[in-house]
Amino acid sequence: MTRYAADTHAFVWYLQTSPRLSETARMIFADADMGKNEIIVPSIVLVEMVYLAERKRIEFALLKKAFDRLSPAPQNYRIALLDIKIARALQEIARDKIPEMPDRIIAATAKHLDIALVTRDEAITSSGVVNVVW
Repeated sequence: MTRYAADTHAFVWYLQTSPRLSETARMIFADADMGKNEIIVPSIVLVEMVYLAERKRIEFALLKKAFDRLSPAPQNYRIALLDIKIARALQEIARDKIPEMPDRIIAATAKHLDIALVTRDEAITSSGVVNVVW
């Protein structure tokens, strides 16, 4: 089973079945739904989703859908908690390469776990810090 980390946009667009999600990313999530892949959702992604809902950028119903998808923890989706290992990996990512702290945390999570990150974020992609799939 292949593991992937998901950034906020990728996870949100997957939950929305948005056309903004690439076909490759859509297949990664679809395969996870069929038990063929595991999606690692960094905990900061959920925090960002709360923030987006509070700012009315996404519906609270979508936030509930995310929580329902992740709780109780299904075999093919897992939350990666922000811990000291992630904080140490964060130190290895230059702020000038990935300036936004949530994005650095997401990249650090993928880096620490040594897995590809599903993202189209330009800063993360151009940084070369982690393998990116889009």
